[in-house]
Amino acid sequence: RVILLGVDDGYVDPAAEAALHGALKSMPAVVGVARKEAVIEQFRKQSAQSVTAMTQWSKRITRRSRTPP
Repeated sequence: RVILLGVDDGYVDPAAEAALHGALKSMPAVVGVARKEAVIEQFRKQSAQSVTAMTQWSKRITRRSRTPP
């Protein structure tokens, strides 16, 4: 089960965020800890990279199809 808690959600006091992160990471039962803001930022970066890659691929394919044999 994954639970994302963010400072902007009001669940975590911004002043206590670092301490909470450290405490959770030290617990053996907790597999991973990530800030919600960091997860969203990573998603946006990967999405932008995917869009850029697909746009470049599409341009190459379009150029090839217009080139006479």
